[in-house]
Amino acid sequence: MKIKLLLLAFGLTACASAVTINVGTGFGTGVGIFARTSSGIDLTAGGYYIGIGTFTSAPVITDQAGLIAAVGGFQELVSVTSATSGGTQGKITGSFVSTNTAFNSVPIYFLVGNLGTKALSNEFAIFSMSPNANFPAAMGGSGATAITVGNISQINTITGAGLEVDSPAGTSDRLQLVSITPIPETSTSLLGAIGALALLRRRRN
Repeated sequence: MKIKLLLLAFGLTACASAVTINVGTGFGTGVGIFARTSSGIDLTAGGYYIGIGTFTSAPVITDQAGLIAAVGGFQELVSVTSATSGGTQGKITGSFVSTNTAFNSVPIYFLVGNLGTKALSNEFAIFSMSPNANFPAAMGGSGATAITVGNISQINTITGAGLEVDSPAGTSDRLQLVSITPIPETSTSLLGAIGALALLRRRRN
């Protein structure tokens, strides 16, 4: 019985292979995409978030509420926190490993945030590849799929969620993030006023 269980465990381990999606930034000096903050500074401090995933449909963003909704509706396959030193500062690159078959053949989108996780970030960019690229048809299989982001012409920025900024010849291009303005919370004084009005109305009744 123990031998059968051991063989079953080995078989399950052997089947649990995964697809690795390598996102590179091209080759040669000055090639690749750098992400920068809404104020134009390359992302460096504390690491930054790069998520790879999809949407049920392409997001349409016309205002801040739309951007917040799009970020919230991002279906993340997996994410990495990018390096923060040397030539990797601000670069959109990473190695993503997953066995999630729900992403088989669906369109690839990238979500970039200015801090280490999506939850912490308050600036974002959303983009897809040009021409459009899809995840492998067998995400539960094995092997590696390489996606190269060589220059700004190879990405489609979602309107309202990032800006493509071309740099002079010989330097890397930039993807500028958009700042999300938090929805202001109801002030304590306003809540107090509402409560007072409710009490007055109750007394009159």
